[in-house]
Amino acid sequence: MTEKELLRCAYGSDFDLVHNFIDEHNGWCKDKPYNKIDCPRPNRSDIDEEWIREDDGERMVDVYRWRPQALRGFEDNNGWNCIHDHPVPDDVPNDRLLLYFDNGSKKKFSETLGMFEYVTHWRIIEDFPPPLYRDHFTEMMFKEL
Repeated sequence: MTEKELLRCAYGSDFDLVHNFIDEHNGWCKDKPYNKIDCPRPNRSDIDEEWIREDDGERMVDVYRWRPQALRGFEDNNGWNCIHDHPVPDDVPNDRLLLYFDNGSKKKFSETLGMFEYVTHWRIIEDFPPPLYRDHFTEMMFKEL
């Protein structure tokens, strides 16, 4: 599915009404304060909405924006890089590389990938920081040791 198809699918029956207000980089439908035109308000419950502050060229203005919750992560494709648009940088170690295949499977990089497997996206495997605290149960266990 392309970005445009995803936007059309997520907005559903609202798409034709709001397509001129949608920012194709992040999927948000927002007012156009420069033209003094308000984006049509949604009549649905599956949305994220917020007011943001924006410079309209003359002053800072409050702008309402909304998008379907299905578009969360749209800005960065949920952290995945398209292999054709963003080739894997040479300085990324192979053991830190996670690959996404055309059949929907994910695998860590390996020298033994099958010759018929087609990689469509990649991302770096990130190290997550350790937890900041332990829960009450775990704390009790360590006290007993």
